[in-house]
Amino acid sequence: MVKPLTLPALEILLQNRFKEGFLSLKDLPNPSTFKDMDKATERIVKAIHNKEKITIIGDYDVDGVTSTTLMRLFFEEIDYKIEWIIPNRFKDGYGLSANIIPRILGTDLAITVDNGISAVYAAKLCKEQSIELIITDHHLLAPEVPECYAIIDQKQEACTFPYSDVCGAQIAWYLIASLKNALKIKINMMPYMELVAIAIIADMMPLQHINRAMVNAGIEALNKSSRPAIKAFLEHSQKESLNAEDIGFFLAPLLNSAGRMDDAKYAVEFLASTNIYDARVRLGRLVDFNNARKATEQEITIKALAQVNPEDEVIVVEGEEWHEGVVGIVAARVARHHEKPCIVLSNNGEGMLKGSGRSFGACDLFAITDSCRSHLEKFGGHQAAIGLSLHFESLEAFKKQLQINYAEGNY
Repeated sequence: MVKPLTLPALEILLQNRFKEGFLSLKDLPNPSTFKDMDKATERIVKAIHNKEKITIIGDYDVDGVTSTTLMRLFFEEIDYKIEWIIPNRFKDGYGLSANIIPRILGTDLAITVDNGISAVYAAKLCKEQSIELIITDHHLLAPEVPECYAIIDQKQEACTFPYSDVCGAQIAWYLIASLKNALKIKINMMPYMELVAIAIIADMMPLQHINRAMVNAGIEALNKSSRPAIKAFLEHSQKESLNAEDIGFFLAPLLNSAGRMDDAKYAVEFLASTNIYDARVRLGRLVDFNNARKATEQEITIKALAQVNPEDEVIVVEGEEWHEGVVGIVAARVARHHEKPCIVLSNNGEGMLKGSGRSFGACDLFAITDSCRSHLEKFGGHQAAIGLSLHFESLEAFKKQLQINYAEGNY
């Protein structure tokens, strides 16, 4: 049960939240404060000068889609041809993995955005194939970190970047800013800020410190945008301007729906549209994906709610071939309904469970699940949201350990 918030507690909360005051873009830290930012920048500049093949590897959520789009648009702006890939949720799995290595063979330099910090095995495969790897990610580090040329992740201990709660698109934006400076070229960074604002809101980053400043600046830029995708969305929504709610409740679900129901490349293509006609057609496809997502999500939510054991402090439910694209949303709905953390797993019919979890209240879902790694095949995420997979025979032991970890956390 969530404790009621008193006025004195609210005052303390707000004082802590805005102890730096209200920042603006002039307060943004220097890109060099990220560990390995300068090292990564120098390597990318070298690749450009040597005309090496560069491949960007993204993720299928809004943060990954916008991060990929940012990098694609930057390289288009400097007229340098690259390849970009967003792994398919159903065929490839999450982020940089062994499944996509065959698709990037011949690459000289691979750059991940919004993923890669847990890709230990895939990084080894890259090294075997003489693919140099730069990882940019914002997620928590596992006990073992991939071996690669450079890692830009603000959660590294040696990183001096002052803010820990930033998303992948912000790091991509910072990398672009660093490359701009190193290449000594003039580029307007504000159009890129439009996409960063979308990602910060969609990835539910706390709207404080630089996040608040970047969202404010990004929304202002969005409302002056000449980007065909934004114009098409405003036209579809019958709106003259956008605010944070429009992004969080309408635009972000549309962008997410491509990766949930089919392939996230359709969301990148929409955002990168160069004319209003293509943007309208591509938006129509996203609308269709989102309508299908809503129907599937409702069906699975009903089934998940019927499985809940009210005695459990952390809800874990699983179903036969539940659509992997919506289990995260279902977990969030069940968590809100029962006011408890929830993990929803899809059984592929061959003994493997794969799914997502969403926290509730003060519970650090990453921490209590991290202590269950011995039961898991794959695991990653952050305090409020996780992704995981495990064998069916490990399910009961995992559930028991999870309840113990929750109790020991005194949430």
